[in-house]
Amino acid sequence: MKENYRKAYFAGLLTALVGIVVIVLGFYLVKGVLHVATTVKGNEAVVVNSDIGSDTGSEQEPDITYTLDTAQDKVSEIKDIIDAVYYEPYDEELLYDDMYKGMMEALGDPYSSYFTPGEFQTLMESSSGSYEGIGVVISFSEDGEDIVVVAPFEGSPGDLAGLRPNDVIRAADGLSLEGMTLEEAVNYIKGDKGTEVTLTIFRPSTEETLDIVVIRDEITQESVYYEMLGDDIGYIRLTGFQDQTDEQFEDALDDLDGQGQKGLIIDLRNNPGGLLTTVNTIADRLLGESLIVYTEDKNGKKKEYFSNASESFDKPIVVLVNDYSASASEILAGALKDLGVGTLVGTTTYGKGLVQNIIPLSDGSALKVTIAKYFTPSGAYINQVGIEPDITVALEDDMPYLFDTEQVDDVQLQKAIETMLGIIQ
Repeated sequence: MKENYRKAYFAGLLTALVGIVVIVLGFYLVKGVLHVATTVKGNEAVVVNSDIGSDTGSEQEPDITYTLDTAQDKVSEIKDIIDAVYYEPYDEELLYDDMYKGMMEALGDPYSSYFTPGEFQTLMESSSGSYEGIGVVISFSEDGEDIVVVAPFEGSPGDLAGLRPNDVIRAADGLSLEGMTLEEAVNYIKGDKGTEVTLTIFRPSTEETLDIVVIRDEITQESVYYEMLGDDIGYIRLTGFQDQTDEQFEDALDDLDGQGQKGLIIDLRNNPGGLLTTVNTIADRLLGESLIVYTEDKNGKKKEYFSNASESFDKPIVVLVNDYSASASEILAGALKDLGVGTLVGTTTYGKGLVQNIIPLSDGSALKVTIAKYFTPSGAYINQVGIEPDITVALEDDMPYLFDTEQVDDVQLQKAIETMLGIIQ
C-alpha cells in the first residue's frame, strides 16, 4: 500500500514539474518572439534560437579582448558566412580592399587612408608633378561631407574647363562621389589623356548645379611662377610643394636677384601644401639659422627641423595667404611670421597642423597615416585654427576667380605691393 502511495506521490510531483516548465515556456512565448538567427558551420546553415524583446540592457556584456588572432578568426567566420549564404557572386578583392579602407576610416581622421596598389601609384605620380588627369587639387569640406576643389593648376584642363575653388564635386560621369574617400574619388576623376569626364558640381557662390566637361591631359605640374613687378619687387607664386618645387624656387630666386629685386612677394594663396622636405628646403634658403617647425607624436616625442646658417635671404619678404593656403604652406608662412622675416597679407589660412607619412605595404598597396602634430616656431598649433595674417585683406564675394583677375584688380596683391613699398622706400 505504502509502495503504491509512494509511486503515486512521485508521479504527481513529476506531473507538477512538467506543468511548471510548460507554464514558464508559455510565458516566454507570449512575452517575446523567438528570434531565428543563422550561423554557418562549414557549408551547412544551422538555425539557432535566441529570444528577443528581453531586457538585454541589464545583462552583462561579454568581456572580449580583441587581438590580432581574434580579429583574424572573426574575419574568417564572416567570410565563411558570405561564401555559404550570400545570394550573388562578389568581388573578393574589393571585399578586402573595403575592409582595409574601413579600418583607416574608423580612425575618424580624414587624412589617414588605405591605398590600393593602383591608388598608391597615382599618389606617387601626383607628388612627382607629372601624371594624366584634370590638374585639380581636391579636399574634403570642413565638415568632411563634401569633396571640394581647393585649386585648379593654372592652365590645366580643369582650369580651362571652368572649375573654381570651393566648387563641390557631386558626381563624375553620373556616378555619385558621396561617401567616397578622396583617393576613390580621384580614381573616377582622373584618367587617360584625351578622354572626357563630366563633373557635376555645385557652386556655393551662385548656388548653381553645373555639368562641366573636362578633357583629360598629361599634367606636368609647374609649381613655381615668377616675374619682376614694378619698383623692382620680385614675385614668386608657389602652387604646391612637389619634388622639384625647391629647385624651381631656387632658380626663380636667383633670376630675380639677377634682375635687381629689392624685396620679394611670395604668393601662397590656394596652395594646398605638399612635401615636408620640400618646404623645409625652401625655408632653409630664406631664414638663415633658425627653427622652421617641430613635430610631436602621440608619445610626446618632439622632432625639430632647423635651417642652417650657410645662406639666407637678406631682403624684405611679404607673404600672400588665404583660406586655401594649407599644410606645408602654413609651415612656411608660420615660420616667416613667427621669426619676423616676413609680413603676412590676406586672410586666415586653412588650418591643417598634422603630418602624414606614407607607409608602403608588401603587396604594392600603402597606408597614409597621420603620425604627428606640427607646431610653428613660437609653439602655435594651428590645426583647425589657421594662421592670422598681419594685414587682413579679403576679396569681394563677387570677384572673379583669383588668378583670372588682372593684377591691378587683385586687392590682396596690391596691398602686398603697398606693404613692400612701405618697407623698401
